[in-house]
Amino acid sequence: MQAARIDNKAAGWKRSSGEQKKQSAIGWEPATASLETIAHWIPIAKQSAKRYSDLETTINNELMDGLRMTCDAKALCGAEAGGIGGVLKEDKIQKFSAVAGDKLTDHARRMITKSLMATGIHPDRIVVHPLVKEAMDLAKDDTDAYLALTIGGATWGLPVVEDINMTSTDSSGATNYGMMAYWGGAATWLTADTAEVTVGLVDKQLIENSYTLLAESTHALKIVYPESFVYLEAAINVPA
Repeated sequence: MQAARIDNKAAGWKRSSGEQKKQSAIGWEPATASLETIAHWIPIAKQSAKRYSDLETTINNELMDGLRMTCDAKALCGAEAGGIGGVLKEDKIQKFSAVAGDKLTDHARRMITKSLMATGIHPDRIVVHPLVKEAMDLAKDDTDAYLALTIGGATWGLPVVEDINMTSTDSSGATNYGMMAYWGGAATWLTADTAEVTVGLVDKQLIENSYTLLAESTHALKIVYPESFVYLEAAINVPA
């Protein structure tokens, strides 16, 4: 289910007043969070694993890292039919249009306001493409002094998180590097099957002294407050 804006009636109450406590209301709309299994595997020779004691551990770690990177991409950009629907593919998130003359941190501040106004919940993080973060960190004034748009990894008091998946290509072939403000509780990453690596062995592999390492997990993304997400697709635009 996805939440619409709450009709907030919270008010003071005294037992002696004889009045009922105020009743608020919130609208809910049906929505589906589909499960999707994410998996990949690597074959490994038994002799190699025996001769290099850390080889299997290294492969296990690489497989798990690969799952994490794909899960991160799915959470933002997932669009597989019947699978995970990523935040950026959700029609109800707010699309932000940059104001001419604004700097990157100006965009961020305006996005914070839009998120708060739509939900009543203050966003608690800003996610940007690494090249957007780099531009924020390297911004200088006319005297060549750094503007320090992010301090301690935060801007406007919110942590700035870098994610390489905040990128897109427009119809002209230009590359966009994005920025988004949101409250972390607006969506929940659900896990049906935790990530694990298993060993597989079939007849041919047995004969050839090899086996397979398979890593997989199953997840869904539940987006409860889509309007909390305020997305600027082209914080930086690089022409084709």
